[in-house]
Amino acid sequence: MYSFDEFRKKYQDQGQKYSFNYDHTITTKRGIKVTFIRDAFTYLDGKPVLGPVEVEVLELHTRGEMILYNRPSVSAGEILESQGFLRIRASQKGVPLLYGAYLEVTVPANIAQSGMMMFLGDPDSTFQPSWTPAGRFDSSA
Repeated sequence: MYSFDEFRKKYQDQGQKYSFNYDHTITTKRGIKVTFIRDAFTYLDGKPVLGPVEVEVLELHTRGEMILYNRPSVSAGEILESQGFLRIRASQKGVPLLYGAYLEVTVPANIAQSGMMMFLGDPDSTFQPSWTPAGRFDSSA
């Protein structure tokens, strides 16, 4: 018999991993496109990143996946209707990176419902991120 934490660790997918230099677009298993341009990342001290980066993308779309990864969709104490969760982590030679200049996310129309908003979560959160509105989706893509 598993505890819930043991169950989660056993069945969680670790995400998709990519390695690239600059001006690169990745497409996730479910069709979300993420475009990174030159200077897309900085080191924690603000210095620009040169050379190849490693990016890990985790996408969750079902209620079961959100529960398995302990990612509730709550903002300012209010429950959000969610079409999914996309976590993007970048590093260079094991050193965590921050998002710099620009990151474009294109969500297919079959995922993004008209009128839904994108929310950003605190990247340092390990339990319940504080979600803040980042803008509306253009569901025509």
